Amino acid sequence: MLTAELKLTDSLFDEVEAKLEGLVTAYRTTELPKASLDPGVLKQLNKDQTFLKKTCDSLRAQLSQLDISHQHETTRLHLNFDLLLQRLAHFDEALRISEVIKALNNRLKDEIAEIREASIALSKQILPYNLPKFEAGLEMFMDRCDQVADQLDALENQSQDITPLMPLYEQWMFLVEQFGEILDERTEILCPKEVQPA
Repeated sequence: MLTAELKLTDSLFDEVEAKLEGLVTAYRTTELPKASLDPGVLKQLNKDQTFLKKTCDSLRAQLSQLDISHQHETTRLHLNFDLLLQRLAHFDEALRISEVIKALNNRLKDEIAEIREASIALSKQILPYNLPKFEAGLEMFMDRCDQVADQLDALENQSQDITPLMPLYEQWMFLVEQFGEILDERTEILCPKEVQPA
């Protein structure tokens, strides 16, 4: 009976050792997961993360079984398992950052739509007493630009690729600048400065 248990533990040890070494070797030769806006890349990231999470859960239970049996030295197995947990943390972080990038991308689209609407409304403005409302709007838009710029800087400081967000961000900045120019033009037309006599 004891011999059968030992054989079972030996077999489990060999299985866990082979699985861990295979996975660690495979992950060593692949790049770390990176955040992305690409739906295909995100789908694969989710798939890989789910696979590794399930594998780690299974390996954790098997390692616990081996530790309880005290039949084998498991230090090396635990070291390899820690490497897998680190890789899993990279997948989790890549997915988290992908969500941040996706939210920023959506925000930029919304901001662009809003500034376009505001610009159209401003260019049709014929009443001078409405201009202060648009001046406050310009300040608000500029504050939002600063907020998003800070978020982009924070991502870049974490070595994240913000290139996919830059075209939308630059377009938004241009539209905010243009809004300021339209506001200046409307102010000149609707509130002309009186020329002082010489």
